[in-house]
Amino acid sequence: MRKKLNTLMKTMIDYYEGDPKRIQHFIKVASLAKEIASLEDCDKEVMHLVEATGYVHDIGIRKAEKEVGYSTPKLQEEYGPDLAKEMMEKLHFKADFIDRVCFIVGHHHTIKAVDGLDFQIIIEADFLVNAYEDDMPKSAIINARDHFFKTASGIAIINAMFGLDK
Repeated sequence: MRKKLNTLMKTMIDYYEGDPKRIQHFIKVASLAKEIASLEDCDKEVMHLVEATGYVHDIGIRKAEKEVGYSTPKLQEEYGPDLAKEMMEKLHFKADFIDRVCFIVGHHHTIKAVDGLDFQIIIEADFLVNAYEDDMPKSAIINARDHFFKTASGIAIINAMFGLDK
């Protein structure tokens, strides 16, 4: 599995060739997701799933920009799953693994769709990276922490990362 995940990361780097901001983004999300899963004592399957999802979660951005000229969270969710599925099938991931990754990719901006710890971890990891990259105000970060962070590890990381009161 490690080799497949490494190949998926490299394939995504090639996919976003010439776009270092997006490459940096998905690598950070995958890394944080993997670390949160580890801190939450998740099994290897969940750790692999959140890492893979972290790599491909925003894969729909380029297609949206090409087809409609811009990307929104909804368009990312619309275009992403088919692209992620195609890429992961070529790399011989198992069908049920791909299905779960694609479900999360297709809903990763829809908080009310969270239906498991793997999905929750992706929401938290993506927010942590976005909050930093978008230089979000502290009030927005606190609001997000208080309303949709659920894991003890994610809460500890957001508090430490942004110097928030516990």
